[in-house]
Amino acid sequence: MVSTSFDEIRVEGLYFHYEKKPALKEVGFSAKKGRITAVIGPNGAGKTTLFKVIDLLARASSGRVFAGGKDVLALPPAEARAWRQSISFVMQEPYLFNMSVRQNLAVPLKMRKIPRSKIDRIVQDAIIKFGLGEIAEKKPFRVSSGERKRAGLARALVTEPALLILDEPTASIDPEASYLIEQYLKDLRAEGRTIIMMSTHDLFQARRLADDVALLFKGELIEAGTKDDIFDRPRNEITRKFVNGEILVENVRESCEALGRAPSTLRSTG
Repeated sequence: MVSTSFDEIRVEGLYFHYEKKPALKEVGFSAKKGRITAVIGPNGAGKTTLFKVIDLLARASSGRVFAGGKDVLALPPAEARAWRQSISFVMQEPYLFNMSVRQNLAVPLKMRKIPRSKIDRIVQDAIIKFGLGEIAEKKPFRVSSGERKRAGLARALVTEPALLILDEPTASIDPEASYLIEQYLKDLRAEGRTIIMMSTHDLFQARRLADDVALLFKGELIEAGTKDDIFDRPRNEITRKFVNGEILVENVRESCEALGRAPSTLRSTG
């Protein structure tokens, strides 16, 4: 059985093929407890695929993911279920059930057969901590995107996961909501009990939040290291171009050329 408390998760030689095309190619890096590891890279780099493999939502073609002394990709079904219950993965748009926010927060606790009296206390504490009091009795479709993101994060944390995975936790929400989520993540890191992995397209956010950074590009791990290593002392030319915004410009130019249009003609009309 994989321990429900571990200090590090280590990815080694991970490959994943989608329709015979490699979406991940020999990806390997580690993330540690009490630190935030940001996985960055352009669209299609493999960030979400990597997270799905770790959460056993996608089956790797080959490679290993070590936690608590075991390869979680090779666990038998019962242990695989226990692994999934020891971690939380919040997708870019959290899936909340068609019930009140309060009831949503209780779902993972009920699945773990926590006593009702304890569930009520844990959920109420989360509602207070995440400032969800005004929306606690509302259904998800009646609240804002930022409030849904906060509710999704709160639900992920009520089980006190050993590993928290966040896919673009502040995408498409306003600055105030983004600020609140960033503060929650800083507080969680300060508690020192959780490994936090997150993807982001916001390089300024990665600089603000991350302790460690891993850059994926076209399914490959280009470079991994501390935040200062990646942003201030990159060893790889692709890393340097990406953190300076040059790769994004190149991608736009290539897309324009493929469409037979000049970059200046692809301007937003909104």
